[in-house]
Amino acid sequence: MAIIKWSPFKEFTDLKREMDSIFDEFFGRRALPSRIAKPSRASGVYFPPVDVYEKTDEIVIKVGIPGVKREDLEVTLLENTLTIKGQRSKDAEVREGDYYYLEQHYGSFSRSITFPVELDPEGMKATYKDGVLEIIIPKSKKEKPKEIEVRVS
Repeated sequence: MAIIKWSPFKEFTDLKREMDSIFDEFFGRRALPSRIAKPSRASGVYFPPVDVYEKTDEIVIKVGIPGVKREDLEVTLLENTLTIKGQRSKDAEVREGDYYYLEQHYGSFSRSITFPVELDPEGMKATYKDGVLEIIIPKSKKEKPKEIEVRVS
């Protein structure tokens, strides 16, 4: 006999699903099969996932934004803050009530990332391929402070 760990939150999720089903049936909304859970939607705020890493002479940023058209993207660098703005639109042919699942995020989004190093905006490059926006920003070539050894006598 297997031991199953009890989770109090699973019971609340099951209860919520049953209550949603009762209200949907009462108010005549289209009911989903009981084995399919209708996902909860956030408040409409969308933050695309971002990976940021540093190489010797540059910073690399990768943003996952599938379904966003290139002309709906705006990338700006002001001082050491990179801002990525965009818009992702729903398929106009599909009505809201026809969805079984609606887990993708639609609408406008904006991400700002501040870097702790000086960057060179003149050498900034961006490519967009397969739903991934890649931005490469070279670090500033300003002279680095000279270090000297301090002797203790």
